[in-house]
Amino acid sequence: MATTACPYCGVEMEVPSENVLRSSMELTKDNALGAKTFVMVVEICPNLRCRGVRAGLSMYPMREDNRGTLRLVLEAEREWQLIPVGARALPEYVPAQVRREYEEASAVRVVSPNAAATLARRCLQMMIRDFWGITKGMLSAEIDALKEKVEPETWGAIESVRRNGQIGAHLDKGANLILEADPSEPEVLLSLIEYLIEDWYVARHKRQERLSALREAAPVMSQRPSPPKR
Repeated sequence: MATTACPYCGVEMEVPSENVLRSSMELTKDNALGAKTFVMVVEICPNLRCRGVRAGLSMYPMREDNRGTLRLVLEAEREWQLIPVGARALPEYVPAQVRREYEEASAVRVVSPNAAATLARRCLQMMIRDFWGITKGMLSAEIDALKEKVEPETWGAIESVRRNGQIGAHLDKGANLILEADPSEPEVLLSLIEYLIEDWYVARHKRQERLSALREAAPVMSQRPSPPKR
């Protein structure tokens, strides 16, 4: 069993064999792709508080052996992540529009890097406007306004992305323009978005949970008898 991090709860653990489902289908009928085998793998997170489902589909070529029998080639030609759509499943407390842009960018990053990069820039702008209330029209100006608001480590992560020549130039041109993107551009932007979601939304949610727990505990503590005076 391989150790992997659940895209829902983030816990790293081994997925037991009973939580893994596999099915396959052979495509041998004459077609434009040729003989293929499609394999679907579904995993259920063993964390009882999560039980999230991850599903993927792989396409393997088939070749004839010396006897003319079709055999599966063990190296996949294509792979698709079906569930969750992105690299991770974003929590429900992340705004729906941010989640939608992130998921759409993740879904098309392989087939259309240009569209994926545009959607990722839109997602980044939505996060800045929603979380920090910064609206200046241009994404580059809104990013500049973050410098005095975020932690130095967070600003360093943002700046490391902006220093990439093409990505930085595209951030300066706007969030909604479809521009010619290098295949790595959407990956870098999506990684930054995931980092900022963790740093902003997830961290805030955890603080709110701790504060709620403290408020619930406070009345109970106040009702405890005071220690006797000496």
